[in-house]
Amino acid sequence: SVTVIGIVGLVSRAVAESRVVADQTKAAYLASEGLEITKNILDSNGQPWNSGFSGGSYEVDYESTTLGKDRSQLVPPCTAADLTDCQQLYFDSTAGLYGYPSSFPVIDSVTPTTFKRVITIVVPSGSNNNEIDATSTVSWVSKSGTPSEISVSTDFFNWRK
Repeated sequence: SVTVIGIVGLVSRAVAESRVVADQTKAAYLASEGLEITKNILDSNGQPWNSGFSGGSYEVDYESTTLGKDRSQLVPPCTAADLTDCQQLYFDSTAGLYGYPSSFPVIDSVTPTTFKRVITIVVPSGSNNNEIDATSTVSWVSKSGTPSEISVSTDFFNWRK
């Protein structure tokens, strides 16, 4: 019985750790996706390369064609430092996509997640508007109630000049 109890405890711990790793993997992909969406918006704006890119915090999903409103200036604000007032992402099991409710034509297969994502844009002074720093931050609360966060950053440069 001691052996069985030890094995059950080990299996239980392994299942819990696999959930943590699954959440971390999803969050890392969502953070990377945020930068990819930002890059696509930057590359396809058809205007001066950084048109619409000013410092601030933005929520984007796979349907975004612009950064939208600076969420750090809204009430309540949404910033990478405090994602409390950011929108949570939803998952569409039919399409296999994460997004905001307005992005989904059919809501039947859409479920809320605990993931929240914000893109923080910084235009460094002295860069002559030829550089944009972008950070995609994803936060979530695990099933055990532990808050977690992953950030991914990159610099975009004016390659059109």
